[in-house]
Amino acid sequence: MIYRIIVLLTLMFISEFTAGQDTFTNDKVNPVQPIGDFEVIAVEYPPFTTMGDPEHGINFVLLDELMVRHDIQKLTPIFLPPARAQLQVQSGKWCLSFFPPPEYIPSTFLALSDQKVILGLFRRTESSVFSWQHLSELKGKKLAIMRYKREGAFHKQFIDAGIEIVQVESLVQGFKMLQYNRIDLVFSNQFPDFIKQLPESDRIQFQFSKTSILEVNVGVYINDKCLEQYRALFPSS
Repeated sequence: MIYRIIVLLTLMFISEFTAGQDTFTNDKVNPVQPIGDFEVIAVEYPPFTTMGDPEHGINFVLLDELMVRHDIQKLTPIFLPPARAQLQVQSGKWCLSFFPPPEYIPSTFLALSDQKVILGLFRRTESSVFSWQHLSELKGKKLAIMRYKREGAFHKQFIDAGIEIVQVESLVQGFKMLQYNRIDLVFSNQFPDFIKQLPESDRIQFQFSKTSILEVNVGVYINDKCLEQYRALFPSS
């Protein structure tokens, strides 16, 4: 109950600065139309869920990895404006949602990570600890962030600090730009696939910040009416 309230409050905050954005949505979805068993309700909230990323954000990357491990077909994101996503989950006609459903819709939360996902900044490795008290200490730096349609509060914190945002099509592009000194920083989770796939000798050229931008628990809601078909995803199975 407490967790759900926290998530709802978070989504209310998200809604405040995504409502004015020109987000990608599936306009064919009626708020009372059933969502497919292998479709996932989401709102535009980079870097967690976004149509600006070919992989649709951190949440979808983690969920897709879990699906592959259990040989379940790939999921289709259904991006909706926050108010419409709320109506959709209230209807009960869905199976999977990153948007929290109301208490009266029986659902189960599936954590996608045992630990919090830490989001921070990468730079080229230096001898000193990479930390800051205020983002303004990074003024003048060029920061790679996934491409977006319009800036919201998340992006504004960097702009207000005097950091130049460089929009990229993928994290891979961002890290390659960092590698070749075309930018100074990359916004990413602590263990991006790009770095995990590098030889150990190449990983040391990138340094993750000790100071985090965000630390979040990542998970997806499963409508209890669909629980059996996703039972294998739970650790106790």
